[in-house]
Amino acid sequence: ATSGALFVLFQDDDAFHFIAYLPVQGTLYELDGLKRGPIALATGISCEADWLRAVGPHIAQRMERYAAGEVRFNLLAVCGDRQALLQQQ
Repeated sequence: ATSGALFVLFQDDDAFHFIAYLPVQGTLYELDGLKRGPIALATGISCEADWLRAVGPHIAQRMERYAAGEVRFNLLAVCGDRQALLQQQ
C-alpha cells in the first residue's frame, strides 16, 4: 500500500489556497479546497515511486499557470513514521 501526501500551498493576493495530492487504493487524487470534490488524476498506482512520478507533472503544470503572476508556492510532504515502518518489517 502506498502512503503519504503532498500539499501545495498557493499564495495569491494574501489569500492561501491549499491543494493536496494523495494516492488512495491505486488512484492518484487531487484535493483542491476550491473544488467540490476529489479529482482522479491517474490510476494504476501500485507503489510510492509510481505516485510520486505521476504527481510531478500535475504540480509543475499548476505552478506554470501561476508563474507569470508571481504567486508563491510551498510544497510539503507528509509521510508515515519511517522508524515505525522499519520496526514493523
